[in-house]
Amino acid sequence: MSNTKFTEGEWEVTTLEGLEGTRILIESDDRVICDIFNINDIDIANANLMAASPLLYKALENVHKLVSEACATGCNPNDGDWADRLFKSQAQTSKALASARGDSHDT
Repeated sequence: MSNTKFTEGEWEVTTLEGLEGTRILIESDDRVICDIFNINDIDIANANLMAASPLLYKALENVHKLVSEACATGCNPNDGDWADRLFKSQAQTSKALASARGDSHDT
């Protein structure tokens, strides 16, 4: 993810219980991306979507590259490694969408 201005790397959602009530942190390795207090179910869903942003960006970037190349060269699934590349792209996109929904990464 070169030339991006957002915090790179995986973002994780952590739920904390404290004196102020329940809160959610969205964090990367070295910084807090977002800190949400007094959470509800919508906040949890939003946190999962925000935390999936780097994965969604990377998946979209990959799909864009594949479609651009297919438009420029013609996509024949029986020619070259198109089938393998499309399968890997689909797996990457599925993982990103599952993360955005708050589902397991094992899909």
